[in-house]
Amino acid sequence: MSIPRVVSAALTLAVAAFLVLSPSPSSSHALAAQPSCMDDGSGFVRMTIAGAHDFDVDWDNAGTLCTGAGSRWGVGVNFARTVDGATLSLNFTIKQMAEGATGTDLPVDVAVAGDAVGDDMFRAACTVTVTEHELIEDDGATKAYRVAGAGECAAPATGMVGGGQLTIGSFEFSGETDWPKEG
Repeated sequence: MSIPRVVSAALTLAVAAFLVLSPSPSSSHALAAQPSCMDDGSGFVRMTIAGAHDFDVDWDNAGTLCTGAGSRWGVGVNFARTVDGATLSLNFTIKQMAEGATGTDLPVDVAVAGDAVGDDMFRAACTVTVTEHELIEDDGATKAYRVAGAGECAAPATGMVGGGQLTIGSFEFSGETDWPKEG
């Protein structure tokens, strides 16, 4: 397994472990009552998930938490929201994505996690076309970018614990990710 693949898998597992092991939304550590994805209101994620769990994801900016980070191995864009009293997290890890770059048919790991899917995390190898990767803020320590794209998964996502499967329909998103300041 290559170093980028090991790091991608480790980061995905760390995010999933955090979400699965986090207290339930009824606790004081749940998602804020009204998180907001992007300051300008442009954040969203849309996809249909069917199989072991069914979700029609049509999340607008308000009520959706989005975060992400870039590194020399690619960029992650993550979304979370409370759905029927449970946290659902959607994580897109775009491989081979340089800071500010866009591209077509890029490899992306899509992970579905959180207590809305029980004690499992589902991962699928998919493709994405990144149409926007625009600098929106530079605070001197990190640079925030808007990352937007659309993609699809040719094969189902497989549960890492229970082995169930999810079919992920075509998806689209616009969220924020931070790149570290070099130097």
